[in-house]
Amino acid sequence: MSLKKIEQIKVEKPFKIFDLIIYGCVILIIVALLLVFFFNKGEKIKGVTVNYNGVAVFSYDFEKDENIVLDSSKVSVEQNNENNLLVRFFLNEDKTAYNVIEINKAECKIKVIDTDCSLRKDCYHTAAISNDNGFITCTPHKLDILPYGYKKGQDNGIIPVG
Repeated sequence: MSLKKIEQIKVEKPFKIFDLIIYGCVILIIVALLLVFFFNKGEKIKGVTVNYNGVAVFSYDFEKDENIVLDSSKVSVEQNNENNLLVRFFLNEDKTAYNVIEINKAECKIKVIDTDCSLRKDCYHTAAISNDNGFITCTPHKLDILPYGYKKGQDNGIIPVG
């Protein structure tokens, strides 16, 4: 490097105005995304519908505290304790393919607690549904657990992961 170039670098400001504008925009975008992520919790879930192969087989309403079994050959419901229902979904005739969901009535949450769908068991590891923005899908068993009002394929502001 020549002495002239070194002197020129010493005289110039480390950041030009265009650099500062870009950095400011990046920071604003990051802050906006964090606000949307942390404060967009959705409404409290009112109920849930479970679909098998696109057809509703079970429904639970938290406000009325009632469950509706639409296909008794595929669904069995039992009271686990005062606040929890265990709902078993049998997806073949000999009842070897299954999913078990737990409905926590006190906390208004739904979670898959057992399944034999695959080695990865993505539906089992999916977070519990507690608001109208969440859903659980078991792809190998073609089982969808959806909050009331959720339409599959509709953009609900959710980016599915996994």
